[in-house]
Amino acid sequence: MTATVSVALVTYRRPEQLRTALQSVRNLDHPAPGYDWTTTIVVDNDPDQSAKAVCAEFADLPGFSYRVQDRPGIAAARNLVLDVCGTDFVGFFDDDEEVSPSWLRALTQRQAATGAAAVVGPVEYRYEQPPPAWVTATATWASESPAPDADAGWLTTNNALLQATIAQRLTDGRAAAFDDEFGFDGEDYQLGLRLQRDGFRIAFAPDAAATEWVPPHRTTRQAIIRRLLRDGNIMSRADLSLRRGPAKLLVRARHIVVGAARVGGGLFRGLFRLPRGGLAGAASGARTSLIGAGQMLGAVNVVVSSHRRRA
Repeated sequence: MTATVSVALVTYRRPEQLRTALQSVRNLDHPAPGYDWTTTIVVDNDPDQSAKAVCAEFADLPGFSYRVQDRPGIAAARNLVLDVCGTDFVGFFDDDEEVSPSWLRALTQRQAATGAAAVVGPVEYRYEQPPPAWVTATATWASESPAPDADAGWLTTNNALLQATIAQRLTDGRAAAFDDEFGFDGEDYQLGLRLQRDGFRIAFAPDAAATEWVPPHRTTRQAIIRRLLRDGNIMSRADLSLRRGPAKLLVRARHIVVGAARVGGGLFRGLFRLPRGGLAGAASGARTSLIGAGQMLGAVNVVVSSHRRRA
């Protein structure tokens, strides 16, 4: 039996980048045998419909559909994709990315080989302008890849194939698959934790490559600090969102302790090993400390987001 697949993007006021992303969709190879790409969906999270004109240029893509989600947030927009897709699987990537021609084929091949509920691929980050050396030293924009043939330990929908039927029923009493509590950051990571908790696999497809272009305003000191704080913040908040009763108190305490250890260890590495480790040692220490600080903030219900929407 053939499985149907949608390709989906969520966008917000980035029409030129969206055009580049959709052009890469136009260049996609067919998915693996046994999968049929039937639908292409763009959800515009801008009530002013800033993506509408660009989307009209790509109406020839398979089953193209342009939708508007007035409710702010990535979670709400991704949930709309799941509501309207009508397919067995959805391939997600972001509107500031490009995917390789083999992207969809590689994701579906890996899903066929593993039966995983989700498959993620690598994202290569490229800078629009060369950043300061300390930015690259923090590895803030470094790609994550598990060992060959290993499962991924995370779900990130900036490059993922998700089994829609599983996600749609994995609500746990929530209104939808992607939790609105994580409306702008971490909704995918939290869904991944729920998938793994319930015994579903998240596989990794090394050949399903995507490229994200990082603009200069995301390499400033303030932006890097917020992103690293956010990473730790999502870690603890997502974990706590799955807990109930006394277990939640214990997990909260664990994140505070582990976060504090990261802060202390990072400061030690960054300050006391600076003469020997140089910039790399200092940047690595700062990264660890900031992630730990974000983890502690999340443990006491303080939300840190890297998304600041323009009015």
